[in-house]
Amino acid sequence: MDGYQYTWERARGIDKWFEERLDRAFAYEKWFRRFNRAKVFSLESSCSDHLPILLDPNPIQPVLRHRPFLFENTWSREADCGDVIRHSWLSSAGNSIQNKIMACGSALVEWGGHLA
Repeated sequence: MDGYQYTWERARGIDKWFEERLDRAFAYEKWFRRFNRAKVFSLESSCSDHLPILLDPNPIQPVLRHRPFLFENTWSREADCGDVIRHSWLSSAGNSIQNKIMACGSALVEWGGHLA
């Protein structure tokens, strides 16, 4: 499980405070073979002594970058900036929104390198 390891707490703020990992996700072997990248995430909660968990059967793998993507405002003044965005967006049809955004950012960085 990614995130905070405990999903329940009792008596926060006093000497008898303790935490437990009560919540779990279960899957049978056939399901796990089909979704072998599945992950369980511990989510945040500010109004309960339980933390919700999320079972994501197909989590997005983070793309490792040397620095975070930053859109350069000067790019919007270039005539072909819109074409780069449009082409990237259309060529990644069928992908999740996160993957489309990552592909668009990569295309802009590659295209915008000559403007620096």
